[in-house]
Amino acid sequence: MTSSTESYSREEIVTDHILSRLPVKSLLRFKCVCESWCDLVKSSSFIRKHCDSPSNRTHPVVCKFGVDYNHDPEPLRAFNFFVLPEKMYAGCVPTHQRLYRCEGVTDFRSISGPVDGLFVLEKGHYLENVRFAWWNPATKECRLIPKFNFELLNSFDDHSRTVGLGLDLVNQDYKLIWMRVFYDDEKSDVYPKVFTAVYSLNNDSWKLIEPDLAHDTRLCVSLNCTYLNGLYYWMSVSKENVYGICTFDFATELFGETEGPPFPNDQ
Repeated sequence: MTSSTESYSREEIVTDHILSRLPVKSLLRFKCVCESWCDLVKSSSFIRKHCDSPSNRTHPVVCKFGVDYNHDPEPLRAFNFFVLPEKMYAGCVPTHQRLYRCEGVTDFRSISGPVDGLFVLEKGHYLENVRFAWWNPATKECRLIPKFNFELLNSFDDHSRTVGLGLDLVNQDYKLIWMRVFYDDEKSDVYPKVFTAVYSLNNDSWKLIEPDLAHDTRLCVSLNCTYLNGLYYWMSVSKENVYGICTFDFATELFGETEGPPFPNDQ
């Protein structure tokens, strides 16, 4: 009679029952054991398996981004992480950890995420001076995303920008959606188009898409990462002040819209 462990190959036992249950710090050390282990730890299939392992349940984290303008020789941008205990109770005090500037990315203006432990940093404040980077605090790795510029008119100025990140569950591909609306100084009005591009981590490239969104629909900036099960969610407000929920499917790269929850009447 064959036992349950004998039905697994030696490689499967190491991968499924040992490595996938280890903390990130241990995995980073084991990348030096051999080339096959290094390739395994970096593979998207193993990363997915590691994230789904019950032994790797993440603790709730509160992230605060701030700028110290009194720091010399230039302002210091810092992320303050407050790690909450797994079991919450009244009066519990979170553990405070501070992670300073990421190598190769300074002057970042915002942070999005996390999704499976990954954040996206946004750098730049001007029309064509915007860069993004993937950031993994656990591995202390920061990877710049290739620069991308929309074809703009000289009369354009910034009006609004929206970012969302998530996982394409079909292709196991982390993606970033970037939407921008511009003000046309020449016509003294908002340009009637939502410029949209999607970045694929698997392909390490951007592509333009045409969203079925009215340019005057306002997508409210998420106070947290509102990604769940392959979809990103924003609260939307139409020109007529009608509230709804706008979604983006990272697999089909299509937008959707549903009615928002009923708001209680003011009494």
